[in-house]
Amino acid sequence: MKKIVLLCDTYNDMAIANNYLVSKMKEASIKDSIECEIYACSIHDICEKAIDADVVLLTPLICFKQFLIEKIVDCPVEQIGMGAYANIDGQYILDKAFSKISENYVS
Repeated sequence: MKKIVLLCDTYNDMAIANNYLVSKMKEASIKDSIECEIYACSIHDICEKAIDADVVLLTPLICFKQFLIEKIVDCPVEQIGMGAYANIDGQYILDKAFSKISENYVS
């Protein structure tokens, strides 16, 4: 089972939007019959929450920290585009996450 972590700046600031996005991604995974764990966490919890993640997705507010996050985690890190994030496009973001995971296994 793949583990996807949606990383946000401060969890409390965008909790409702991020939780809704996670629920839309979970709906898409059920529709596609994909077993995976998906959850959101704050950048402050990255060491404990993303330790065994298969991919970390960055919300638009922390995309500028991608280089730092790549140094901390041992998995691919992918930015969520502003359009997909604003539209809460769970299917697109889930597909992007699995594309990044697959890309990592091919390399």
